[in-house]
Amino acid sequence: MNFRFKVFLQTIFGIFPNSESINYFAQKHITKSLPINKDVFLQKQREALTQHEIFGMYGQRDGAVVYEIGCGWHLATALVLGSYKCYSKIIALDIIDHVRVELVNANLHHLRDDGSLPPDFADFTNKKDLRERLLSQLNIDLVAPRDAVNTEMPDNSVDFIYSLLVFEHISPEVIPLIMKESFRILKPQGFISLTIHYSDHYYTVDKSITEYNFLKYSEKEWKKYNPKLHYVNRLRHSDFMSVFRELGFEVIEEITDRHENWEEIFKDFPFSDEFTKKYTPDDLSITSAYIVLKKT
Repeated sequence: MNFRFKVFLQTIFGIFPNSESINYFAQKHITKSLPINKDVFLQKQREALTQHEIFGMYGQRDGAVVYEIGCGWHLATALVLGSYKCYSKIIALDIIDHVRVELVNANLHHLRDDGSLPPDFADFTNKKDLRERLLSQLNIDLVAPRDAVNTEMPDNSVDFIYSLLVFEHISPEVIPLIMKESFRILKPQGFISLTIHYSDHYYTVDKSITEYNFLKYSEKEWKKYNPKLHYVNRLRHSDFMSVFRELGFEVIEEITDRHENWEEIFKDFPFSDEFTKKYTPDDLSITSAYIVLKKT
């Protein structure tokens, strides 16, 4: 699929006041990416296990309070963490309440299948039942809609914070505010684990372009390819690391990834001057990062 066609669809969807519902309908019935299938769930399960291991590496998991920034549609990561039965609370927050009961139930089916949940763990019947039983049976507190800039959580109340593939979708001016709020609610010596993608997300649907395609557009040009339903900020790794350090976080881990042939791709790549004047080729080449921060 040419990425411009997806841009067109997302732009049209975004015109309507119920754009989120339309987007959900498209993902369910057209692209069929929702509910997530077994293979995608297993990937989410591995990601959740990675977070679980990180929490155990850097702190005490038993009785810990965990907070997810951007819990999304189906709560896969929170559900897996809840199935471990060691956290006192898993706070799943999103600025929009995307969560759909049928999507969560699909993940319950996967968890029952592999024995992570008992076979008699019943499906949720409606949104009220979902919120109540998530909290009572899995210690998951679904807090949506709520803004990560103002979580309403007490100071020094959270042991671990994590966010997976969310920060690239947040406006640049909001990121420092979210991180400042995260610093406030995190306990001393608490940790934040982040996975951020710096690549052109249209690469996954249009194989004629590379992960770096969006770097050839000026900010003005990029606006027509950046609808609100698929917003990507195009910040680079150095931008995020500057924010984290300026707010007083200690960087514990910083692992970056890039295309194996990035130097060859960059030889004739038509970068926008807005990027070449501000960033080094090495910074521009980074397509994703895994970062662990500590509040000292």
